[in-house]
Amino acid sequence: VFSDNAEMVDGRIILRDNFDMLLTKYPELLIFGEDTGKIGDVNQGLEGLQKKHGINRVTDTGIREATNIGQGIGLVEETITAGQTVQKFKEEFINAYERVQKIFND
Repeated sequence: VFSDNAEMVDGRIILRDNFDMLLTKYPELLIFGEDTGKIGDVNQGLEGLQKKHGINRVTDTGIREATNIGQGIGLVEETITAGQTVQKFKEEFINAYERVQKIFND
């Protein structure tokens, strides 16, 4: 609901508060990716959530997007909800998908 006298806040605060609510509501939710945990994502949309929800639920990964996408797929296969942060997601997803497709087609 919008109001003429609504408080103005940075978009990252809205995102952070939304992720906080989701992590609280869904204990099976994990969020991972580059710079996701300790610094709270490059845009601070996850600021403080690792400290609040724990390193096992909000965690950093390496810079290998294909590996991160594979981790997300594996978690979903185990019925764990994965919230994955991948910078330049479209390009990296296509790259990772093509690699996996090549493995199965060779």
